[in-house]
Amino acid sequence: MKRLTIVILILIVKITISPLSACDQCGCSVAGSYNNVTAYAHNNYMMFKAGYYKFSTGTATSKLHSEMFSVDAIVGYNITNRLHILAFVPYRLNQFSGEDNTYTVNGFGDMGLLGNYVVATNRDNMMAKYTYSLTVKAGVELPTGKFIDDYRALGVPANLSAGSKTFDGITGLRYIYKRKSTTLIGDFTFKYNPENEANYRFGNQHTATILAAQRFMQSKTVLTPYVGVTGELDGTDLYHEIEQHGTSGETVLLNSGIELGFGDYIAGITADFPLYANFGEEAKSSPRFSLRFAYMLND
Repeated sequence: MKRLTIVILILIVKITISPLSACDQCGCSVAGSYNNVTAYAHNNYMMFKAGYYKFSTGTATSKLHSEMFSVDAIVGYNITNRLHILAFVPYRLNQFSGEDNTYTVNGFGDMGLLGNYVVATNRDNMMAKYTYSLTVKAGVELPTGKFIDDYRALGVPANLSAGSKTFDGITGLRYIYKRKSTTLIGDFTFKYNPENEANYRFGNQHTATILAAQRFMQSKTVLTPYVGVTGELDGTDLYHEIEQHGTSGETVLLNSGIELGFGDYIAGITADFPLYANFGEEAKSSPRFSLRFAYMLND
């Protein structure tokens, strides 16, 4: 049960800081799965997650819509007591519609690998009234997803692509404080995007999250609701080193969700509601949703 509780908290963090993936206005790549897999973990597990979000731009009489649907396979493996490795394989189903034009993208996104190393913790102190952990994370997204080279001729956003077609760097910090059944989490992630072969460069991305979770246990069942706030700052995209208008932005979202653990299985749902969004071009972000199912592997 103790190990199950730890995994539930791990997945809460991983999913809650994941709503800010990409849109047709912001500076991040739609392949930016790093937010979905920054989980600090010290257990082995497999997980499948489905996520959906939508952005709209334009006027009441002329609307442009970008819809993003993803299915991610995620595996976490404990190398040592302090080092955990996480690998992810995303599959994207994206669609852009407007001005009598509909364009769809289906295919694998940018796969990646992320390492999480605990630099400070008191988890081994059995007499401690509370526990804490400070984790450093670093990883890379691989150029496995397709980038739409002729997006300009097609009249679709570059971020509709399944991938950025570059090796993208990921780094950040996470702090977790736990007292009895209450957990507080702070997380910061930075993603560096270089220029691809099409001379397009997605803007760098900063993401910060503060989260509170409360655990309720009954027999072999664990119920964990949580709430938090996420803020993101996206840099401007570049094409041949020329800034692309309307690609940078700031977003603040209210995170909410619940996890249900039963035996070695975990299920959960998350809904994230935009409190503030500034993408330019009168872009509007809808609430974002995700479902996930995980299985804890034997050590």
